[in-house]
Amino acid sequence: MDTTTGSIVASPSKPRSSVGSVQLSPKNYVNIHNQSCSHCDQSRYEICNVNSSTCQCPPFTYWNNGMCMTQLFQDQLCSHADACRTDLNLSCQPTCNFTYQCTASPTVGIGLTVAGFCNGSTDAGTLGLMGPYGIYVSPFDGILYLANYDVPRFQSFLPFSRIGSTILSDGLSASDDVFVDSSHNIYMSDYAAGQGMMYIQRPGMNLTSFPPIGRSNINCSLVGLYGIIGVTVDRSGNIYASLALCSMIVKWAPNSITGILVAGNPGHSGTDSNTLKWPRFMHLDEVRGALYVADG
Repeated sequence: MDTTTGSIVASPSKPRSSVGSVQLSPKNYVNIHNQSCSHCDQSRYEICNVNSSTCQCPPFTYWNNGMCMTQLFQDQLCSHADACRTDLNLSCQPTCNFTYQCTASPTVGIGLTVAGFCNGSTDAGTLGLMGPYGIYVSPFDGILYLANYDVPRFQSFLPFSRIGSTILSDGLSASDDVFVDSSHNIYMSDYAAGQGMMYIQRPGMNLTSFPPIGRSNINCSLVGLYGIIGVTVDRSGNIYASLALCSMIVKWAPNSITGILVAGNPGHSGTDSNTLKWPRFMHLDEVRGALYVADG
């Protein structure tokens, strides 16, 4: 056997020779994984997937972003969606001891605790939550972001981790919602700071905020964010904010100093089709061109 490539080398003089071990290292997969099937012909490391016609991990193994690893059994610790033996109905699930383990796939309709304590207790440390409000799960990397209202702070939880990291806590008054775009810019809303404030954390840059102090006021003008709760951002960088105290939704174009009214009647609550009462969280569906608002 070639220990560099894993290929089986035929030996006419020893037709019944056997291999006692297989070396596993990320370097063994550099030139074969996701390549055409000709790259893994007679390979010890990967096989040809008939559906994709590419080299993939063999049965009972999974790709861990570097090499094929043996899938795990019941109660073993895991950190990857494909790490557990699916043929045994196992999947990588959160547990109440703040780990992820291979356990039986959950029953439909029964939730699992992915952040905070299973018994509902509160804590301001890395394991606990204090009044979680808005949440967002990034479709790009699976990170869970959330806003804690009772002890104001914004946190993030990596996939397959029950330990939270604080993104922002200093200077907050009432953290409400959070959104993260495809460039990993984090948008965080505070209902009470400056009577309504948006914080933006861009990778490699200092924290910024808007509008200037004093702009968010009871006049419900479009230059402020009075009583902001929900936030979402479209692919063009337009920021949508729900202003509960003003009963309206506004849109802020990139680098603008004035918002644009999207829905509601500024300062006038209502329940008909043209007004909002207390708009909270939002979801923007750009494919269908629809903005969904939780109002009440």
